[in-house]
Amino acid sequence: MKKLIFVLFFFILAISFSLNAQQKPVGFCGTTVEDQYFIKERMLANREYFKNQPLPRPEAITYIPIRYFLVAKDDGTGRISDEKVYENLCGINKIYITQNLSFYLKEIKYINNTSMWENGSASLSAQRINQFNLQNKNAVNVFCVNVANGSELGVLAFYNRVNDYIVCGNPHVIPNGTTLAHEIGHYFSLNHTFYGWENDNYNTITMNCTKTTPMSTSTGILVEYVDRNKTVGTQKQCYLSADGFCDTPADYNLGFGWNGCNYSGCAKDPDEVKLNPDEKNIMSYFLDCLEYFSEEQKDAILKDLNSAKRNFLRSSVYTPKLDLAGSVNYISPKIGEIVAGYNEVKFEWAAVPDAEFYFVTIGGNPTFTLYPQSFKTARTDTVITNLRKSSSIYWKVYPVNANSFCMKGATVNFKTPAFGVATNEVVKNKISISNIVQSGSGVEFIINSDYPDNIQIQLQNSIGQNLNSIKYQIEAGSQSISIPNCIPGIYTYNIDNKNSRLKSGKIVLY
Repeated sequence: MKKLIFVLFFFILAISFSLNAQQKPVGFCGTTVEDQYFIKERMLANREYFKNQPLPRPEAITYIPIRYFLVAKDDGTGRISDEKVYENLCGINKIYITQNLSFYLKEIKYINNTSMWENGSASLSAQRINQFNLQNKNAVNVFCVNVANGSELGVLAFYNRVNDYIVCGNPHVIPNGTTLAHEIGHYFSLNHTFYGWENDNYNTITMNCTKTTPMSTSTGILVEYVDRNKTVGTQKQCYLSADGFCDTPADYNLGFGWNGCNYSGCAKDPDEVKLNPDEKNIMSYFLDCLEYFSEEQKDAILKDLNSAKRNFLRSSVYTPKLDLAGSVNYISPKIGEIVAGYNEVKFEWAAVPDAEFYFVTIGGNPTFTLYPQSFKTARTDTVITNLRKSSSIYWKVYPVNANSFCMKGATVNFKTPAFGVATNEVVKNKISISNIVQSGSGVEFIINSDYPDNIQIQLQNSIGQNLNSIKYQIEAGSQSISIPNCIPGIYTYNIDNKNSRLKSGKIVLY
C-alpha cells in the first residue's frame, strides 16, 4: 500500500511540473519538490534518531569546511574572482554564527570547462561536477558557474540531493550570502517554508482570494494551517505539513513577486484564517528580506551536521585563526599620489595581524571593471609593470585567513605620469615550473613566479599545430594551472606574457 501511495505521489508530481512549467517567476531556488520530499524524510529521520539524545546548541563555534569550485570557459575567461568568494563567506557566516556555526574555506579550486560554465544542470556538466565532488568529499562543495540551470534561467542556485553538492550562478555569489545560505539550509535538511507550493500561484489557486484554499497543494503536499495547535490524530498538523516545523508560520509561497518585507495580502488557510508568513526566514521566497533561521530549523541543521551522513564534515579537527580586525594601512602608492613612473610601480601595505594572505586588485576605475588585475600573495609588497600612463589607477587589498573574510581594505586611487622611469634593464618576471603532472585527460602545471603577471600557456603537437591554450592571471608564489581535454601524445608547451616568452619545453601525455 505504501508503495502505491508513493508511486501515485510522484505521478501527481510529474503532472504538476508539466502544468506549471510556465508559472515559475524569475529568481527562484532550483531544489525541486521531489528533492525536498527526500530532504524532509532525512530531517524527520534525524529528528527521530536524536529524540532521546538531545543535542545542546554548541557553546563554542563549530567550524565547517567549505570548498568553492570557480568554473571558467576552456580559455580561462568568465570565472568570478576569489574576492566574490570571500565576500560571500563573510555574509554566510553572519547568518550562521547565530547558531555558533561558521564555515572555513577549505580551498578554492579552478576548473576550465565551457560546458560546465554554460549550464551547471546539463547532463554532461552534472557528470563532471559529480566527479569533482566525489574526488573532494571532505567539505561542503559549491560549484560557481555562469548559469545554474540552462533550461530554467530563473534558477539562482540549487542543491543536488542525490550527489550532495551545491551549484550557484555567478551573479548570485553575493556579499549578503542569502542565496547560498538558503542552499546550505537544504544541504542540512531544511525545506522551503512553503514546501508544496513551489509550482502553484496562490492567487490563481484561490481565484483571486474568492475561493477557499484547498486541503492539499497540486503536488499532493498537506496544506499548513495558521493554527499551531491544530492536530492530525495525536500529532500537531504543523509537524506533518509543509516544511515540518511549527515555528515557521504558514507560507503558501507568498514571497513570489511580493514587493517589500511586510506581507499584507489576502491569503487564508482552509479554516479561512489569514496568513502571516515570516518574511525574514532564509528558507522563504521574500528574497530581499532574508535574515535568519527559526529555532527549530537551527536544531534540524545541528542534527543533520551530527548525523552519520555528515561524518566527513567532522573527520578532521580545525584550529581556527583569529578574526581579522582594523583597517589596511597603505604605504605606497597613497591616495592622490602621482607616482614616479608607470612602467614599474611598487605596491606596499602594512602587515595585518593573523592574515594568511592578501588578495590585491588593481584597475582603471573604482569598480575594477576597466583593465582589472588581481592576485593573491603572502607578501605585503609587489611590483607591477606596464601600468597605463597618464591614468588614474585604483587598488585595494583584501586580507584573509581561512575563517575570517570580512575585513576589506578601502579603495585607493593614484595617478601615473606620461613618462616611465628610465632603467638600464626592463624588469622581467622570473618564472619556474616545479612540476608537470597528468591529471585525467588534462595536464597540470605547478608554476612559481616572482611577480603577478598575465600569462598564456599553449600546447602544440609534434607538427606544430596549436591545440590547447589558456590565459591566466598568476600571483607571486606557487600556483596550479590546468589545461583540460588533451589526447595522448608528445607536446611542446610555451608560456608567454605580453612582453616575451617566459618558458618552453616538452611533455609526454599517456
